[in-house]
Amino acid sequence: MASETGGVKAFSIQGRLYRERERLAGMTDKERAWRRQWIRDQHLAPDEPRFVPEMHKELYNPIRRAYWKPLDAIFKALEPVLGKERALRSRVVTGKLCMGLVAIYSAAYYFKYNTH
Repeated sequence: MASETGGVKAFSIQGRLYRERERLAGMTDKERAWRRQWIRDQHLAPDEPRFVPEMHKELYNPIRRAYWKPLDAIFKALEPVLGKERALRSRVVTGKLCMGLVAIYSAAYYFKYNTH
């Protein structure tokens, strides 16, 4: 996807009432009810956000999914021990460290064996 909005200019879903000054200047009862419902709708259910495998396949290309698979498997197993948030952070840091290590080894190999 080229952009999150599909090329359409994003706009605020809060309307004019996101500013406190607008709310204090005078809201009708209908606007108050709308605002109250809008604030209630912003709270996520306990099972959200949901992981949808079809969406994951749609958003990430096969090469990316292939090189993510080993770390995903390791940290899925460690998730009950570490907790969801800590496992995700550890997975990201481990991935970045591995990529950095590959870059350092590649540069060292290049400079060692390329005499030009």
